[in-house]
Amino acid sequence: MDTVTPLRHADGSLPPAANPARRRLALGAAALGACLAAWPLARSQRREPARLREARAMMGTQVDIAAQSADRALLQPAIDAAFASMAELAAVMSHFEPTSRVSAINLAAGLQPVGVPVELMQVLEMARGVSRQSEGAFDITIGSVGRWHFDPLRPQIPAPAYISNHLPDVDYSKLALDTDSGTAYLTKRGM
Repeated sequence: MDTVTPLRHADGSLPPAANPARRRLALGAAALGACLAAWPLARSQRREPARLREARAMMGTQVDIAAQSADRALLQPAIDAAFASMAELAAVMSHFEPTSRVSAINLAAGLQPVGVPVELMQVLEMARGVSRQSEGAFDITIGSVGRWHFDPLRPQIPAPAYISNHLPDVDYSKLALDTDSGTAYLTKRGM
């Protein structure tokens, strides 16, 4: 095995790169420099995160979204993306939207099943399950008694006579869900 002999100066001393003491000092100085360079970054990461709240009217009520991030520039895009996702769901699930799948189910009541996306099928299954567990105290088909709007600017409550006339149309057991074909069907006309 060959041994490497460091080159020495004419006076016998080691050059700075080969001197172990100087090498340790240089590494220590480099580590200290790295710590000092990272110090402002570490301080900035300890700052309170930025927060943003926004409210919009959706699905007959007010929806509030709050976002928090260390990077303020991410907040508005995140809130906009959340509201966009909710708008997509509202377009499918809101009975306030005349072109939604829920509105299509209501219009086709007693006539034919309606194809629904997986997300809506999951919501309908969960709601029907709660209707069963509560023995109708919560009933997914309550929409038969009219449209309730909780928007503070345009509140709407059906008249008591309308509610009593349509109570016989409320019956969660008449919601037929076929997960294999991806359809939902209200079996009684007027539901």
